[in-house]
Amino acid sequence: MGDTTSEDPWGDGSPDDALDEVKNVKAKTVDEVEKFFVDENLTDLQLCAKLLSGKVMVQVHNALTRLPALYRANGRQAHDHVASALRNAMEEFDAEDYITLADSYTDIVQANHLSMDDLKHCILPTTLEMLRKSNDAEVVDSWLGVLFELIPLMDQNTLGRDIADLALSKGEVDMTAQSRLLFCRIVGKLAPHVQPTTFETRFISKAMALCQDTDYQVRICMCEQLDSISRATGLELTRKLVMPELMELLNDEETAVRVAAFECVVNLLDFLHGDLRKEVFQLIKQFIGATDEATMLCIGRLYGPLIVQVTSDFQNEDDWNIFYQVFKSLTHSQDPKLRQLAAFNFPGVLHSMGVRKYAMHLHGAYTHLCADPCDEVRECVAAGFLEVLRILGKDRALTYLKDSFLKLVADSNKEVQKKILSNLACVVEMFSVANETDRLSALGEILPALLAVKANLGQSWRLQVLVMQALPLFINHATPDQQFEVLVPLCFKEITSAVVPIKSAAAAALCLILRHLRRVSQRNEVLQRIVREFGKGKSCWSRILYVELCEHLGVHFSRRYFREHFLEAAVELLQDPVPNVRMRACPLLPRMKRMIRLPEDALLLERMSKLCTALTTDSDRDVSAVARDVVAQFKVAVPCSSKRDPALSVEEHAALEAADAEKERAEAEIVAREDAELKKRREDLVARAKANGLNRNEMRRLSETDLRLRSGSRVSGTLPTTPGAKTPTTPTYTAHARRSSSSDDHGPTTSKAKDTLSTKDARLPISGKSSTVPRAGALPKAKRTSRG
Repeated sequence: MGDTTSEDPWGDGSPDDALDEVKNVKAKTVDEVEKFFVDENLTDLQLCAKLLSGKVMVQVHNALTRLPALYRANGRQAHDHVASALRNAMEEFDAEDYITLADSYTDIVQANHLSMDDLKHCILPTTLEMLRKSNDAEVVDSWLGVLFELIPLMDQNTLGRDIADLALSKGEVDMTAQSRLLFCRIVGKLAPHVQPTTFETRFISKAMALCQDTDYQVRICMCEQLDSISRATGLELTRKLVMPELMELLNDEETAVRVAAFECVVNLLDFLHGDLRKEVFQLIKQFIGATDEATMLCIGRLYGPLIVQVTSDFQNEDDWNIFYQVFKSLTHSQDPKLRQLAAFNFPGVLHSMGVRKYAMHLHGAYTHLCADPCDEVRECVAAGFLEVLRILGKDRALTYLKDSFLKLVADSNKEVQKKILSNLACVVEMFSVANETDRLSALGEILPALLAVKANLGQSWRLQVLVMQALPLFINHATPDQQFEVLVPLCFKEITSAVVPIKSAAAAALCLILRHLRRVSQRNEVLQRIVREFGKGKSCWSRILYVELCEHLGVHFSRRYFREHFLEAAVELLQDPVPNVRMRACPLLPRMKRMIRLPEDALLLERMSKLCTALTTDSDRDVSAVARDVVAQFKVAVPCSSKRDPALSVEEHAALEAADAEKERAEAEIVAREDAELKKRREDLVARAKANGLNRNEMRRLSETDLRLRSGSRVSGTLPTTPGAKTPTTPTYTAHARRSSSSDDHGPTTSKAKDTLSTKDARLPISGKSSTVPRAGALPKAKRTSRG
């Protein structure tokens, strides 16, 4: 056996030592325990004062954090009640307690819990006292935050007497560097709020003297204040006093000082004008030629704002070339931080230089950034890609950046893909140029790329959701066959096999794609599949998903179309044997009631009312609870008619009716357009027959066209003429589709023959008339082959 004494399993000591330590712990005395008890009858103010005076630091800290709530509720009275206890407690505060009190005071000032006079007498004295006596840097920073919140609220007398005296006392030459830093920061905040004459007589000379302080941190701090000082004193004093100091700071021996001075110059550009601005512009051109790392990082960080402001100062192409060469050096730098800064500032650079210079000067640099080996650089490019597209415009964006977009979409880094896909809708819109050939060609490349990316996303379901949400963007730019053969199957695949967020995105995409299908036969085939596989599906999850589909379908289709195709299956779900399905379908009841039309659907309304009542007493308590919440909405819902829903205003009702009429018109126009195409095709075939005769295939096409035209309109025989036009009382939607749906009442079709028949029926011409539609078996063999 090994040596068991070489390692101590108890870590810090043996069990005996630990036991001795426990025995030596003394129990708290009664007096010590009583310190932690408080009277429950105390008011909040009394409790806070007691906790502050108890000198138990945990309780004191708790009281300090509760001060903003007390001041909000009681105002000045809160301060009067706790001031004495707080003053006594502050004598034993440590740095953390002082910072906590400063944070509470900052919240009180920001929330305006006290008036200006109350702030001046309650909080300002404590703030000034803390800044005078404290030497802890973190404590000073916290109380400076309180002072900076107070300064804009104080009157001129207070600013010029109390606060100015504190600042001047800290700015003496013999004070420590930390004190002089405090002077610089207070002066920068005071400058915009005191009278210019007061500032000029009391502060300007000392401030300018500190620009040449022996401590470089003081010089840096003064660089940060010169912007506000210049704007407060005016252009003349800036030219006479500030600019000479700033020029010396630009040539300081310390790199950090030069960088701070350059940042001040960039911030001042919008304030300067005339000869002074020209002089500063020359200094900038000299400064951006620096090559040291710290200066280059500063230039890279400020390059975008800088070039946006100095574009108006360019005199010739040489000025353009100077700035372009600097930017090019950033994009090709060995330091990935500089390349990342270049990618971040690229939209501003492009906006300043103009789209005409993009091809010659900037395209190479941007494509280089798009393919950068550093992930952070490509992330930055992807985040700003849409802005670059918008600046270039549609035609140039498609010409120059389509390939870069495809590379970013297929990037190996998920964060890059996430950033580029998050703006996918707008990106696709930017590639949708007016030229149809170019547009279809581009989108024909983008869609397969997106599908390929989706196939490789693995478990990144958030990115897959973004791709599914982008599918409807291709509807208006895809041919009817592409919509039906590419987009629709993908949606069905994701609905049946993906995780829940992807299922939801795919369901929303499918409904929107179905709304825009331009061929009636394809639309009917999809809607029948929705009802068959989801509304009447074997899986309860499929039927639950049908409820979600109905929510989207009710938005994208007219009430009439929804009533004719989807309502019956939705009502059936209210008496589904699975409680979860019934519970999910209950919230549809008010919407379904608004879909029906009286008096034609009186029996359906009666059935829905009975089901609603029955669900309130359902054997499943969750179902009955949901039903009871819905029953009130169901009672006030109004079937679609001229009567206004009480929940809607007159304007909302009119807008809803107009939108529904517009949907009906669009649905009818799809059929009218297809009928017109069929008639034109028949006329062309007849004309060709008269001229040259028809071969066997053309004869078959003519026979099919005649059959489809004889079957009548597949949606409506006439288009609605006005939003308020009365709709026919007889259902004129696809009667054949309803017969197909009703045939599924006894369960899904399992026979191969029935499946074949259902598929063929979906492609047959569908009529709203009472005449029967020829079955697939009644067609000649050649016709069945052409449809197979």
